[in-house]
Amino acid sequence: MKYNITLRYIIVIYTSLLISISYYLSSCKTIKTTSPFCGEAATCMYSFDSTINEYVKDGPFGEFPFYYKDSLIIVKQQKFSTVERNDTLISSKMEIAFYHFADLRTNTAINFKNFSDTASVLKTHKIRPLTDRWSVWSYYGYVGFKNFDSASVQQLTDTIIDAVPLKRFLANDIYKSENRVDTVFNIFYVNCSSKFKIFQFDAAFSKKFANGCPVQMYDSYWPNIALHNRLKFEFRRNTLTPQELKVFATWEKFAKEHPAPDSSRFGHDL
Repeated sequence: MKYNITLRYIIVIYTSLLISISYYLSSCKTIKTTSPFCGEAATCMYSFDSTINEYVKDGPFGEFPFYYKDSLIIVKQQKFSTVERNDTLISSKMEIAFYHFADLRTNTAINFKNFSDTASVLKTHKIRPLTDRWSVWSYYGYVGFKNFDSASVQQLTDTIIDAVPLKRFLANDIYKSENRVDTVFNIFYVNCSSKFKIFQFDAAFSKKFANGCPVQMYDSYWPNIALHNRLKFEFRRNTLTPQELKVFATWEKFAKEHPAPDSSRFGHDL
């Protein structure tokens, strides 16, 4: 069961990356800049190891990297594959299946075969705008589970992690599977001093309970199976290389010249 639940988190992140992108425009340079509107980051997943009393990154499955520029995003779409023998897991690995480009101003998405300005197109489709998302993970951030219990929200004492002051909130979620119903306890960490406020996991929660401050990390605890996960953003750099900028420019131009028809709504968000 623990493997299945952990896999659920991997699939959730794999299928629609948790990112909030603003519509602000800025100049993205290849030299060092303080602008948060271009660069490379990743959503990272950790599991709590009770033997050392620490969170440990989930190996190669614990990172989901992406590039961003203004309202554009490129996700390294990864494929999770396993080798089993007699119902026993022998090995597992993540591979890059394709690169997913999205323009959040037009809700257009394109899958490219590789990361190149000459890459072939695999698929073009529309993605759901924020107002159409009822219970999904999205570029805009987590907008609430279907059974999210807003009445359960409690503000906890503040904390400091890596010298960053964070506000904490407790919120419950009900996860239903075929054979059981689990109450999941979530702790949201809100960073009001963040320079990267365009990235957040729960845009709706942030607006309602945290005065718009971004949720940039959260813990989930499944008491029935003693599973404890953490998900957070890690910012790698706030620059893009000339090649990365060239890919963004080429793919953005292609998206403008080949808009996805409305009839394609709604392809998978990633």
